[in-house]
Amino acid sequence: MIKNVLLYLIIRLSWQVDQGLGVGSQFPIFNRHQITATRFIQLKKVAVGEKEAPPPVLVLHGRYGGCIGDLAAYDAFTLGGPYSVRGYNMGELGACRNILEVY
Repeated sequence: MIKNVLLYLIIRLSWQVDQGLGVGSQFPIFNRHQITATRFIQLKKVAVGEKEAPPPVLVLHGRYGGCIGDLAAYDAFTLGGPYSVRGYNMGELGACRNILEVY
């Protein structure tokens, strides 16, 4: 029973914080934070040990990121590329200080 419950509750969370503490007036002070959540939902039960194909799985993914302070343009979140807007190269659409992606 425990194995069956674990198959339906697979969630992956990731939290990242980057802190920049400048020394002098030319170095920025900033905080860049990001949280990512992925949920895997098994759509069909398959008995353990059977020699069948793996069950279909629905994957839900979301990401939020934000920046506070004097952030350099190269440290901002990029728009474009395989993980945000497909069909564009990484950073081709620009950069942003706050981002929300759900797919």
